[in-house]
Amino acid sequence: MTPVPAAPIRLREVSGRGDLDAFLALPWCLYCNEPLWVPPLTVVERRRLAPGSPMLVEARLKLFLALQGDVVVGRISVMHEPGRGADDVEAGAWFGHFESVGDPAVVAALLDRAAEEGRRWGAKILRGPRNLSRLEYVGFTVEGFDTLPPVVQGFHPPFYAERMEAEGFDKHHDMIAYEIDIVDEYGQRVPTPPNLADKAAACDLPGLEVRRALWRSMGRDLEAAWKVFDVAYRTVPDTAPLPRGTFKAVGRAYLAFANLELLQIAKVQGRPAGCAACLPEANEALQAARGGWLPAGWLRVALATGLVRTASFKLIGVLPEYLGSGLHAVLVSNIIDGARRAGYTRIEASVIHEDNKPMRAVVEDAGMKPYRRYRVYERSQ
Repeated sequence: MTPVPAAPIRLREVSGRGDLDAFLALPWCLYCNEPLWVPPLTVVERRRLAPGSPMLVEARLKLFLALQGDVVVGRISVMHEPGRGADDVEAGAWFGHFESVGDPAVVAALLDRAAEEGRRWGAKILRGPRNLSRLEYVGFTVEGFDTLPPVVQGFHPPFYAERMEAEGFDKHHDMIAYEIDIVDEYGQRVPTPPNLADKAAACDLPGLEVRRALWRSMGRDLEAAWKVFDVAYRTVPDTAPLPRGTFKAVGRAYLAFANLELLQIAKVQGRPAGCAACLPEANEALQAARGGWLPAGWLRVALATGLVRTASFKLIGVLPEYLGSGLHAVLVSNIIDGARRAGYTRIEASVIHEDNKPMRAVVEDAGMKPYRRYRVYERSQ
């Protein structure tokens, strides 16, 4: 009997609610039996991808499904941020939201379709993965497959990275996740590493005030944080500051999970000088919701929130004039103290560019060790 050939792979741009439902549902088909996969909350993802989303005000975004017959076998997004500069980073288009069955032909078709769209926008490079901002779902896992991925980072089977190399993509850079226990197995405080304590104690900035964020001033605190990061992240390798609207949209979205002990604002003479932001490791609770908020997902998350023991370090920055002053160490020390007060026993820091030596020095001075690595790839158009 002659084998029936497989249906051809076709790519379809997402259009309408049905396509978006299929786009959001694909990871469930692929990973529903994977214990380390944490499904994002569908209602949140739908809102972020909807027309008019504040995440998309300054960017072009298209979503695509790969189908064989009527079966969805892959998905990808492609994003371009025009007018954000002419440097190497911004000359490229980004692919993200990548998911695929194990067929190499499906992977190739998805990446080629993203590249084609990028060329239409004038992009010279296709780089990724990365979803809607530079703060989330960056890179494919290449180390640490046996650990729970940190919040706003993804779960990836090993063949994703293998297929990137087979499709002619090269490593652009790695992003590293670090961790440290701040309470030992007996519930005792782990001493602050001497390097960090010494640098924090040596910080002597006249008029320095470091405090946690406040609900009553959250709008002003977010504005202060954006002003710091808009300047501080201009020197971070292979990145560019987020637009104000995108930064605030990301910030407001994650305030739903925030513990104010983990959000620190530094001012010198009343002016913003530095900021640091940790989040409760929501993936430790979101596993309980399994991607749904209603009818009972919210209750499962609420019950599991009390079991979260990790604070996830997402951002830290100081203005250039305060580099080397010890302000970084003060902010990290305050975060560690706040995490202990809030009952956390572990801090993880994700993700840090491998070439960002100043930031790696900060977390390594705090005694943190790598536990997971993500890789960003690129291919010339």
